[in-house]
Amino acid sequence: MSQIGLICPDTMKETTIESSATPVRVDKHHLADRYLVSIRTIELWQAKGIIRGDYDGEKNTYDPVECDRRLLQFMNERRVHENN
Repeated sequence: MSQIGLICPDTMKETTIESSATPVRVDKHHLADRYLVSIRTIELWQAKGIIRGDYDGEKNTYDPVECDRRLLQFMNERRVHENN
């Protein structure tokens, strides 16, 4: 069993659950739909290191839960930086 991190949409806070499920991998088109942004935005986020994709031999794939966590971390760091 492994732990999976989730972002609660109501509070935007991270929580974890136990799961034996296989992690889901998606392509940049699915990720763009998930965040309501363009594919170019996904590519820029990856180039800046905000999100991370893995090349599976044909294309980059992404763990959407990991991307949620990294985007939330980026937004929180940016918010703190802007307030200082």
